[in-house]
Amino acid sequence: STALPVLRRLIAEGVLAGTSLPQLHRARHTVQRKHLLRLLAAEAGHTSWEAWRPALRHALPQDLLHLRLHGSGTFNTWFATEDEARRAMHGREGRLVRVGWHAVWLA
Repeated sequence: STALPVLRRLIAEGVLAGTSLPQLHRARHTVQRKHLLRLLAAEAGHTSWEAWRPALRHALPQDLLHLRLHGSGTFNTWFATEDEARRAMHGREGRLVRVGWHAVWLA
């Protein structure tokens, strides 16, 4: 199902904690906009949508790059941590983007 990646992210970030993936998939019609906004805020490193929203007013386009990463058709190098990415990609051209607890290197 095309909903599975988003549902996995909702569970991983604790937006819909206490729900298994099969349960959430069966009840996916209950996912609301507020859940997705909380997910995006959490993946951007904020505690809530309400905390992230004011920061968005002053954000530069490159600050929002992580929003395009999910579902992107480009090949990127993913790492478990930001430190791991910096060590592995030292001296190479590209941009490091933190996504939740992970990091991706965009060449």
